[in-house]
Amino acid sequence: MVLISNLKSDAVQMKIKGGMFFREAFEKILTAKDVTAIRYYYAKTIDGSPTLVLVGVDSLGKDITTAMIAEKSYPCPPYCDESSPLVK
Repeated sequence: MVLISNLKSDAVQMKIKGGMFFREAFEKILTAKDVTAIRYYYAKTIDGSPTLVLVGVDSLGKDITTAMIAEKSYPCPPYCDESSPLVK
């Protein structure tokens, strides 16, 4: 939680605190042929909000861009667990 605290103490705190991907996105990425890991990329939505993009990675560390790439996350807020210490 230290890394999250570092961001919260930054003078230019982001309005988007995080995001959520459904399990199905991870399962589709991980079940693709040759996937050994998942890599994330920082991205920006059409409205300029920060987001992440997830892609499968092979054993050589190469992105597998011919399979599932998860670009649809659900931002926090509004999709937050308000009781979580990670949000507060």
